Amino acid sequence: MSEKKAIVSLIIGAVGIIGLFLNVTSFGLFPGELIWKRILDFADNSKLPQWFSKFIFLSFIYIHFLFIFIFFLSIFGIFLGIKGIKSLKKGIAILGIILCCIDLIFSLYIGYWWLIILTPR
Repeated sequence: MSEKKAIVSLIIGAVGIIGLFLNVTSFGLFPGELIWKRILDFADNSKLPQWFSKFIFLSFIYIHFLFIFIFFLSIFGIFLGIKGIKSLKKGIAILGIILCCIDLIFSLYIGYWWLIILTPR
């Protein structure tokens, strides 16, 4: 049973890394132009159906707040990884814990930047 916890911890860590990469690239913490602004401009100016433009807009809003979900998910993944260390798949559990800790650190970092951006000056 604890072998499954180790595998689930690894999956949570990998999904968190992918989600945070989506969050960071759409948010624009990398240098350069904000990617999501170009995509939203394309959706508004193209001849796409109205529902599809709204879908693109809502999906990018969802991606912007994905770090909050990943924060709580990574805490759960760390808990499962700790429980999975007692199994035969100890290496997988340790890798899951490491990935979930990376997710936790980066979700806190993104949350910090959101607070800086949303704080009035």
